[in-house]
Amino acid sequence: MNSTDRKIVEEIYSSAEKFNAANDFAEFWTSRDRVKGALKEILKDNFCKRFPEKKLQWDKHNDFSSYFWESKDNSFLIFWDGFCQMGFGKFDKNNFPVKIRSELLEIIKMIPKRINEIDDGTWVYCDIMYDKNLNVIDDVLNGLEILFKNS
Repeated sequence: MNSTDRKIVEEIYSSAEKFNAANDFAEFWTSRDRVKGALKEILKDNFCKRFPEKKLQWDKHNDFSSYFWESKDNSFLIFWDGFCQMGFGKFDKNNFPVKIRSELLEIIKMIPKRINEIDDGTWVYCDIMYDKNLNVIDDVLNGLEILFKNS
C-alpha cells in the first residue's frame, strides 16, 4: 500500500460521517447510469449558461429524439443528444450532397477529443470521449460551439 492510499483509508475511517460519505460516493460512482444521468444534467445546465440564446427543447425528427437547431441557411439541423453525441442531420429523406457532407465532416474533425466521425448520408456526427476525460463538460460545450459557429 502506498502512502497516498494509506492516508485516504485513514481519513475515511476517521469518522462515521466520512465513512458514510465514502460509501455513498463509491456506490454512486460504480453505477454508470447514475453517473451518466448526473453528467447529462450538468451538461444541460452548463449549456444553458453558455448558450442562453439557444432554445433547449427536446424534439423528435424521424424517430430520433435530440436537441435540434436550424443551420444558418436552414438546409439542415444541428443536433446534440444531450450527452456526448453531436453533429448534423438532414430530415427531408434526401442525402446531403457530397460536397456538403465533406464540408460538414471537416467541421466535425475540428472538434477535439471526438472518438469517431460518422457520415451515413443524412447524418454527419461524432461522439466526444467521456470516459477518462477530466474535461468532458468543456469538451462537449466547445464542440457545440464549433458546430454553431461553422454552420
